[in-house]
Amino acid sequence: MRDVVLHFVTEAKICELHGEHFDDPSLTDCITFPIDLPGPDCDVLGEVFVCPTAALLYAKENNSQPYRECTLYIVHGLLHLLGYDDIDEIDQKKMRAMEDKCMAYLEQRSLILTPPK
Repeated sequence: MRDVVLHFVTEAKICELHGEHFDDPSLTDCITFPIDLPGPDCDVLGEVFVCPTAALLYAKENNSQPYRECTLYIVHGLLHLLGYDDIDEIDQKKMRAMEDKCMAYLEQRSLILTPPK
């Protein structure tokens, strides 16, 4: 079993990471960093940085739910760590199909993030 480190970060932090690692300081939803340490001693698959502000903005502009968007960003990041990519159109279709499958699974089991009660 491998662990994943999940970070919820501010808009400023995600923009800083995006600029530093991808030469694009614009707001983005999530960024992943795989841990490429060889051998059985490495238990960490990677890190996923999610920006809830991006989810709030997207949800407001698209009449959707911000907690569902955050859940999707987590799924998206995990899929990147598992080898999925979204650079070209064919890979994007594969990524979207797997995102849909994962989100349907989570929704059927009421595992989508929800506001605190």
